[in-house]
Amino acid sequence: MLAEIHGKISSDGSNLSERLEDQLTANVFGTLRYLPFHKGIQPLLSSAVFFSPATQTVFQKGLATQNGEFIGEKVTFWSKRERSEMDVWLELDHLTIGIEVKYHSLLSSDDQLEREAMDLLADKRQAPKFLLLLGKEPEVNMMAKRAIEERKLPSSVHFG
Repeated sequence: MLAEIHGKISSDGSNLSERLEDQLTANVFGTLRYLPFHKGIQPLLSSAVFFSPATQTVFQKGLATQNGEFIGEKVTFWSKRERSEMDVWLELDHLTIGIEVKYHSLLSSDDQLEREAMDLLADKRQAPKFLLLLGKEPEVNMMAKRAIEERKLPSSVHFG
């Protein structure tokens, strides 16, 4: 339903197969945002893997210090920013998190993650910024490795 509301599925359903990841995003995060944080989104986010132990620590501490049990109002879907449209945007108390979901598709362009990282940096909140690439292995691992090796992402956005 969320994917349809946000115009991700055409009225006749002709693009349904290419929009399955949008439907998956809506079903998973749309449901988790209504569960208590420590039972829903936190366990999922806690499994994020970063390339630096220090980044992992900052992320885990940010999750652990989240106030309030319900965070539904802190979750935005397909937020149109200046350079990109991230699948999920979370503004937690101590973290700003952008999530890009790739299930059966590749990045839309060579600079997609870079544009998303720049949009995270443009956010005025003083919270640490994290860009998470969520997807099916091994494909998502190859995309992440390439992004790290090409060093296109600003160092002030933590990538995992």
